[in-house]
Amino acid sequence: MPSSKLRTSFWEHHHSVPLSKDLAPASIFERYKDYLVFDIETKELAPKDFSLENLARLGVSVACAWDSRSQKMLTFFEEDMPKLIELCYERLVIGYNIRRFDLPVMTGYGLKMEGLEVLDLMDEVERGLGRRFIKLEYVAQGCLGEGKSGDGKMAVEWYKQGKMKELAEYCAVDVEVTRKVFRHGLDKRFLAVEWPDKTRKEFAVDWT
Repeated sequence: MPSSKLRTSFWEHHHSVPLSKDLAPASIFERYKDYLVFDIETKELAPKDFSLENLARLGVSVACAWDSRSQKMLTFFEEDMPKLIELCYERLVIGYNIRRFDLPVMTGYGLKMEGLEVLDLMDEVERGLGRRFIKLEYVAQGCLGEGKSGDGKMAVEWYKQGKMKELAEYCAVDVEVTRKVFRHGLDKRFLAVEWPDKTRKEFAVDWT
């Protein structure tokens, strides 16, 4: 049975027995030593109703992934989704808000989320700050001093205009930012956010 450790959230409530949210794997690399940092862009804007059925119908315009095994940035268009899905089954999958968005969208192409080994950096940020829905922009500014290169609305417009080269380049930049945030947390054992008013907050993470 995989070993586990207690998150700091265990000491923030009065229960003597850890809750499920308090438990984390002793190491994120317990099952896989290779990891895949990825991001997708969709053909349509995200719906107000984030049901699995609605997300699965959005369609993927492009996806990019950094593969630690090959040390390469990979690009996948819609017809390449089976290749990306196969890699997801063979790696620790890392991204930002991928549990609630990217992976559900990919179920429209046959992805089975059950059994995937996932590190969602948004989950880690939410646990560390005790707040939900923190933008990657704020985390990137806090950890790296740099932000994202654009937004989802721009990506959808590029898809509709057939600007696939620009779309793939934009997606790859987002993956690189996410990869740097992950490496920051892995190597330095903390993440940070910088809010629009320039205030900054750090919190510890331990993924080793």
